[in-house]
Amino acid sequence: MIAAVGVLALVWGLFLYLLPAAAVALWPWSLTPLTARVLGAVTCLGLAGIGARFDLRWSSALLPFQVAGVMLTAILVGGVRAHAEFDPGNVLTWLLAAGFVGVTAAVAAVYWRMEVRNRWR
Repeated sequence: MIAAVGVLALVWGLFLYLLPAAAVALWPWSLTPLTARVLGAVTCLGLAGIGARFDLRWSSALLPFQVAGVMLTAILVGGVRAHAEFDPGNVLTWLLAAGFVGVTAAVAAVYWRMEVRNRWR
Protein backbone atom coordinates (compact mmCIF):
# COMPACT_ATOMS: atom_id res chain seq x y z
CA MET A 1 0.00 0.00 0.00
CA ILE A 2 2.84 2.40 0.82
CA ALA A 3 4.48 1.68 -2.54
CA ALA A 4 1.17 2.24 -4.35
CA VAL A 5 0.79 5.65 -2.69
CA GLY A 6 4.38 6.39 -3.75
CA VAL A 7 3.51 5.59 -7.36
CA LEU A 8 0.39 7.78 -7.18
CA ALA A 9 2.43 10.63 -5.70
CA LEU A 10 4.94 10.31 -8.53
CA VAL A 11 2.24 10.31 -11.23
CA TRP A 12 0.37 13.26 -9.68
CA GLY A 13 3.60 15.17 -9.10
CA LEU A 14 4.71 14.65 -12.70
CA PHE A 15 1.32 15.86 -13.93
CA LEU A 16 1.63 19.05 -11.87
CA TYR A 17 5.22 19.62 -12.92
CA LEU A 18 4.99 18.74 -16.62
CA LEU A 19 1.49 20.07 -17.37
CA PRO A 20 1.15 23.15 -15.15
CA ALA A 21 -1.44 24.82 -17.43
CA ALA A 22 -3.74 21.79 -17.13
CA ALA A 23 -3.21 21.78 -13.36
CA VAL A 24 -4.11 25.47 -13.13
CA ALA A 25 -7.39 24.79 -14.95
CA LEU A 26 -8.29 21.90 -12.61
CA TRP A 27 -7.04 23.21 -9.29
CA PRO A 28 -9.62 24.18 -6.65
CA TRP A 29 -7.89 27.42 -5.67
CA SER A 30 -5.85 30.06 -7.46
CA LEU A 31 -2.64 28.55 -8.78
CA THR A 32 0.11 29.84 -11.06
CA PRO A 33 2.15 27.61 -13.39
CA LEU A 34 5.22 28.13 -11.19
CA THR A 35 3.30 27.14 -8.06
CA ALA A 36 1.95 24.07 -9.88
CA ARG A 37 5.51 23.03 -10.68
CA VAL A 38 6.61 23.58 -7.07
CA LEU A 39 3.68 21.49 -5.83
CA GLY A 40 4.59 18.84 -8.38
CA ALA A 41 8.20 18.71 -7.27
CA VAL A 42 7.20 18.44 -3.60
CA THR A 43 4.59 15.79 -4.37
CA CYS A 44 7.19 13.71 -6.22
CA LEU A 45 9.00 13.33 -2.89
CA GLY A 46 6.27 10.80 -2.10
CA LEU A 47 7.97 8.39 -4.49
CA ALA A 48 10.15 7.47 -1.53
CA GLY A 49 7.23 5.22 -0.59
CA ILE A 50 8.18 2.95 -3.50
CA GLY A 51 11.24 1.95 -1.47
CA ALA A 52 8.93 0.34 1.10
CA ARG A 53 8.31 -2.40 -1.45
CA PHE A 54 11.96 -3.38 -1.29
CA ASP A 55 12.75 -2.82 2.39
CA LEU A 56 10.03 -4.32 4.55
CA ARG A 57 11.47 -3.39 7.95
CA TRP A 58 9.32 -1.10 10.09
CA SER A 59 12.48 0.59 11.34
CA SER A 60 13.10 1.78 7.76
CA ALA A 61 9.59 3.22 7.46
CA LEU A 62 9.33 4.71 10.95
CA LEU A 63 10.88 8.12 10.25
CA PRO A 64 9.09 8.61 6.89
CA PHE A 65 5.80 7.78 8.64
CA GLN A 66 6.50 10.34 11.33
CA VAL A 67 7.39 12.97 8.73
CA ALA A 68 4.27 12.15 6.70
CA GLY A 69 2.09 12.43 9.81
CA VAL A 70 3.43 15.87 10.69
CA MET A 71 3.28 17.07 7.07
CA LEU A 72 -0.28 15.82 6.48
CA THR A 73 -1.49 17.29 9.76
CA ALA A 74 0.03 20.66 8.83
CA ILE A 75 -1.65 20.50 5.41
CA LEU A 76 -5.02 19.79 7.03
CA VAL A 77 -4.58 22.65 9.51
CA GLY A 78 -3.62 24.95 6.64
CA GLY A 79 -6.65 23.82 4.65
CA VAL A 80 -9.00 24.53 7.54
CA ARG A 81 -7.38 27.93 8.07
CA ALA A 82 -7.72 28.86 4.38
CA HIS A 83 -11.06 27.18 3.69
CA ALA A 84 -12.54 30.38 2.24
CA GLU A 85 -10.02 30.25 -0.62
CA PHE A 86 -11.30 26.90 -1.92
CA ASP A 87 -13.85 26.60 -4.72
CA PRO A 88 -16.66 24.47 -3.24
CA GLY A 89 -18.10 23.92 -6.72
CA ASN A 90 -14.92 22.18 -7.90
CA VAL A 91 -14.98 18.41 -7.42
CA LEU A 92 -11.21 18.41 -6.90
CA THR A 93 -11.72 20.45 -3.73
CA TRP A 94 -13.63 17.59 -2.15
CA LEU A 95 -11.39 14.87 -3.61
CA LEU A 96 -8.29 16.57 -2.20
CA ALA A 97 -9.93 17.11 1.19
CA ALA A 98 -11.14 13.50 1.40
CA GLY A 99 -7.79 12.24 0.17
CA PHE A 100 -5.79 14.20 2.73
CA VAL A 101 -8.11 13.17 5.58
CA GLY A 102 -8.05 9.54 4.45
CA VAL A 103 -4.29 9.34 4.00
CA THR A 104 -3.70 11.10 7.35
CA ALA A 105 -6.00 8.60 9.08
CA ALA A 106 -4.31 5.68 7.30
CA VAL A 107 -0.82 6.89 8.26
CA ALA A 108 -1.92 7.29 11.88
CA ALA A 109 -3.58 3.85 11.93
CA VAL A 110 -0.60 2.03 10.41
CA TYR A 111 1.82 3.89 12.67
CA TRP A 112 -0.22 3.05 15.77
CA ARG A 113 -0.62 -0.61 14.74
CA MET A 114 3.06 -1.10 14.04
CA GLU A 115 4.14 0.60 17.25
CA VAL A 116 1.73 -1.52 19.32
CA ARG A 117 2.86 -4.65 17.49
CA ASN A 118 6.54 -3.89 18.11
CA ARG A 119 5.96 -3.26 21.83
CA TRP A 120 4.57 -6.76 22.29
CA ARG A 121 7.55 -8.49 20.63
